[in-house]
Amino acid sequence: MKLKTILLILLVFYILSSISSPYAAAKKTTTGTKKTTTGTTGAKAATVATTAVGGTTGTGIALQLGTSPSDSFWYSVAYGNGVFVAVSIFGFVAYSTNGINFVPGTIPRGLWGSVTYGNGVFVAVSRDGYVAYSTNGSTFVLGNISGNVWLGVTYGNGLF
Repeated sequence: MKLKTILLILLVFYILSSISSPYAAAKKTTTGTKKTTTGTTGAKAATVATTAVGGTTGTGIALQLGTSPSDSFWYSVAYGNGVFVAVSIFGFVAYSTNGINFVPGTIPRGLWGSVTYGNGVFVAVSRDGYVAYSTNGSTFVLGNISGNVWLGVTYGNGLF
């Protein structure tokens, strides 16, 4: 996976965490060029920040807080096939093609704690023993797996 893609995934996770957190500060200062960001917190928060990327080069990229479909506790983000997918511990899923504006998807019941992408499929696992999968990132189907507490899922060497 390219460094740019990894940074983008981490950025999306940060954005979703900031948007949904009831404890997020209304005013933050980023590193790098020391721009101050202002705005509101909540599901419709929007602001622009600049942060340093690439060590001591001093260059930055503009970061934009996007929108999420609910004020849920977003727990995990995955990227695959041009789609970002985020799952919530409160049973929600959201997806985005640009990594900024997320719309609600459908996912069966569950305390979704982790999502990953591999071999054309998104797989999400829940802390209450469920697994769900999707080929498009927007509609998940309940899979068949034993009822355990699943804390994470990853893909490697052709296996989830």
